[in-house]
Amino acid sequence: MAKSADSWVTKGRKFLESVSFYHWLFGLAVSGWTLWRSRGVMPELATYPASYFGAACFLFFGPLFVVTGSVKIATLAWPKIKTWRNPHFVVPIARGGANSATLEIIHHGPTATWEVRRRISGMLNESHANPDPVLRKCYLRRDGRKCETLALKDGESASVLLASVQRSEWSSPWMVVDDLETDGTRVPDEGVIVEIEISAQPPMPDGIIVRRFEISRDGRVIYVKDLS
Repeated sequence: MAKSADSWVTKGRKFLESVSFYHWLFGLAVSGWTLWRSRGVMPELATYPASYFGAACFLFFGPLFVVTGSVKIATLAWPKIKTWRNPHFVVPIARGGANSATLEIIHHGPTATWEVRRRISGMLNESHANPDPVLRKCYLRRDGRKCETLALKDGESASVLLASVQRSEWSSPWMVVDDLETDGTRVPDEGVIVEIEISAQPPMPDGIIVRRFEISRDGRVIYVKDLS
């Protein structure tokens, strides 16, 4: 029982600390006005002091906590209401090119934090074994920064490096499928099928976006084909 009481006290203290100064000021104004308007129906202080102070506390603190609590609940609920009425989403666009292939995600709607993962789900040449079927996190890149997760506003975009061409003095170039957990997975030039998962916080109404891409290389050029 003591532990339960302590938890409620802690929750109450955190709630009171989270209410802003202006919310308290508004609540105090409403409480003071309520107390002033109710003075005609209050018990006589000299005759019933206990009833007088009890009524005064109820009339002052009751509206205070109702007002500040209502404002706080409305403040917490408003972002969820906005997201429900106008849910966020992204438009993924894959692009191939010289030495690399990228996935651009363009954000629409309220601000959300995005995360991207990839998995090599198949080989175009079935005689090759899948070198990395594990789902791995990818970097989101924007304005020269690389992030595991990235918050985007309406109209903003970020890119993910899907694959790149690597070179060495001692061997011919090769293609790797990129991620942030490893140095990249070397794959054959004939190509692989890469599955991309795009998730957000708060979550999208339709859940995680899944896209599949065919990625292959010819010389220094990486080609991407959307299979979704």
